[in-house]
Amino acid sequence: MKRTFTKYLLIVAAGYALAACDTHITDAVDDFEPSAGNADFSTFVAIGDSLTAAIADGALYQHAQRSSYPAILAQQFAQVGGGE
Repeated sequence: MKRTFTKYLLIVAAGYALAACDTHITDAVDDFEPSAGNADFSTFVAIGDSLTAAIADGALYQHAQRSSYPAILAQQFAQVGGGE
């Protein structure tokens, strides 16, 4: 009985915590302009294993390479003046 009461109490507490979240998002995110600061992103080298190479299902796919984390980082670096 005590275990069931504790479980329901935790569910109610989680519900109150989620209801208290603020869903208003400011426009500051839309006005954000990426900047390289003092960093030089002209050269980027990714060294790693099959995860870095985007091996999927035991093979190398072009679709997986486009969504690999080195490709995502390169896209972000290109926004601040990095190479293609």
